[in-house]
Amino acid sequence: MNHHSPATSLVAARVVELRRYSLRPGAFEDLLRLFEERLIAGQEEVGMRIGGILVDEDDPDSFVWWRGFADMEHRRQALEAFYYGPVWREFRDRANSTMLDSDDVILLRQTDPPHGSGADRGLEEGARDAVATAILRHSGSSELEFWFSTEFHSALEETLGASVATWRSEPAQNTFPRLPVRSEPALVWTATFPSRFDREVALTRLGEALPQLLEGAPHSPTPRTELMRLRPTRLSKHLAPTIPADLTSQ
Repeated sequence: MNHHSPATSLVAARVVELRRYSLRPGAFEDLLRLFEERLIAGQEEVGMRIGGILVDEDDPDSFVWWRGFADMEHRRQALEAFYYGPVWREFRDRANSTMLDSDDVILLRQTDPPHGSGADRGLEEGARDAVATAILRHSGSSELEFWFSTEFHSALEETLGASVATWRSEPAQNTFPRLPVRSEPALVWTATFPSRFDREVALTRLGEALPQLLEGAPHSPTPRTELMRLRPTRLSKHLAPTIPADLTSQ
């Protein structure tokens, strides 16, 4: 059976995971080295697409990374092949020894309409990039999801001056329960900037504009929002920084 995913980038994947691990103090570099030397290749060989591998600038003991799959069936096949296979069997004890908690995982799919056109960064291309990623936990309102991917998305790109990729919770059953995922609904957006300075200027603008932007949200409980300021690691394949076409023409 061919496990290889036809997804050519993270944004082309129909199913993605946003994974955040809480690590033992000082263990980040140990886990990162293991990823770079063994675990990235081992996962991609069975059909996963490894995306961003990121440092949380506000929590040095947090390991943030993305991986994508062609669809839920490819996800099941790839996870079974990897986690029951020789690479994980050899290195799981070393990996697990760095972690305090590995269950903060959100299973996602593209929004409707989808957003995220663009390419992943090539290996070692994004050393100076800075990433902002936000998680919005909400009640599961379909009206809120539509507003998030239409009106809010347009305003977010205009305010940040950068292309924004978006995802929503994947409602399908987790077919690999050995790896749990969080059950509450979530919306996620992420944007990449050429530098930390560019990101901080953009986030300052967003902070000033956000109260007005949220006025257009459907009447439902206000989503709990968590914003992460992230720094890509050497082999991170996060989204490349781009400016939306409608902004370049202004």
